[in-house]
Amino acid sequence: MKQFERITTEYVEAEDRIRMAGTLHGGELVVAWFTQRLLQRLVAALVQQLQGQGAGVPRSDGPRADMLAPDALRAQVMQGFAQQAARAKLAPQPAVLAAPDHEAWLVHEVNVAQLPQAVQLTFKGMRTGSGVERTPIGVLVLAPEPLRQWLCILYDNYRKAGWPLQVWPDWVTESAVASVPAGTTLLH
Repeated sequence: MKQFERITTEYVEAEDRIRMAGTLHGGELVVAWFTQRLLQRLVAALVQQLQGQGAGVPRSDGPRADMLAPDALRAQVMQGFAQQAARAKLAPQPAVLAAPDHEAWLVHEVNVAQLPQAVQLTFKGMRTGSGVERTPIGVLVLAPEPLRQWLCILYDNYRKAGWPLQVWPDWVTESAVASVPAGTTLLH
């Protein structure tokens, strides 16, 4: 299966979905659409992957998550620092552009696999108008920092869409607030 080399992720209001346009190894252009429902599950899995990288540090997802133990609080702070650093390094890039009528995929499934130094996302879905589901689309391999950056992009798109933010941990939401330039007004 071909691997994505570059992607552009954006919310499209007319579809109320998130579109990922990407180039695969070899130059093929792919457009993949994600529903909010699928992204809720994917974001939760990716957050869990990043939290798991702090091996040996208790996670704060139990029934008493509001009463963080010192180790769990330290883990949250470290996650926040790493997320802020990733957001700060997120530089504007030329977008991967696709014509509005470019053939597209509706993503139905994302397999998440932990590699030694990265997370591998295998996208499967249905080509527009084909009726054949669960066809492999492509693979996206993200080291921890690019994964955090993609989460920043997804979070920003969630906010733009007005989608529920409950799936996002504090260390992601706070990194977005911390990155807002001075003089910018935030509306809640």
